Parts: sequence; C-alpha cells; structure tokens
Amino acid sequence: MSINGYSDRGTGILDKSDSEDEDGHPYTTLSYANGPGYRPPVSGENGCQKANVTDDPFNDMDYQQEVMVHLSSETHGGDDVAIFAKGPFAHLYSGVQYQSYIPHVMAYASCIGPGMRYC
Repeated sequence: MSINGYSDRGTGILDKSDSEDEDGHPYTTLSYANGPGYRPPVSGENGCQKANVTDDPFNDMDYQQEVMVHLSSETHGGDDVAIFAKGPFAHLYSGVQYQSYIPHVMAYASCIGPGMRYC
C-alpha cells in the first residue's frame, strides 16, 4: 500500500488525491501494488491510459482501490510496521523487532502461556 499525492489536511484517506497524474487525471490517495482492484487501461488520446476515478464511489463499502497487478487477493509487503504500547512491559517493544517476538511479549505481559512462571 502507498499513500499518493499531496492532499490537503482533512482530505479523506479513501478519497481521490488533490493531485493529478501527468495526463491530468485524478488518482486515489491509497493504492496497492496487487490485489483484486485491477482495472485495465482504457484507450485515450495518448494511447492507453489508466481508468478515470473522478466519479468513483470511494466511500462505498465494496469499493476496491486501484492496483497495478491483478490477483484474487493481496500479498504482504516488506514494510516495517510500527508497534505502540503503553503500560506494564511496554518497554519490551522498543526498537525494531521480528514479528514473531510480538505474541511472546503479549503473552508475557499478560501472564499467560509458557512465560507465566515469571509473573
């Protein structure tokens, strides 16, 4: 997933960006690399162009953001994911961690599972 353009503060994250592409067409603020929202290019004055999203129902529950590669479902990206924690043992979430570390800290801080003997 990427956040595109330079939208004004207060513009909905699900809406079209306040910016336009090089052909003067709007595009969605969010876009995905792959998944079920693929739209084939349409013929235009300058050859094939991406679909025009001006009148798309962005806030419809079934609306799918545009993607570049058509797949039946999305795949995971390699982006880092922020973890925010507050309370007892929150200090264990500082720095960069492997994703497999997260449930172990949750169990430890909750005094459940194999780590209970330390509570």
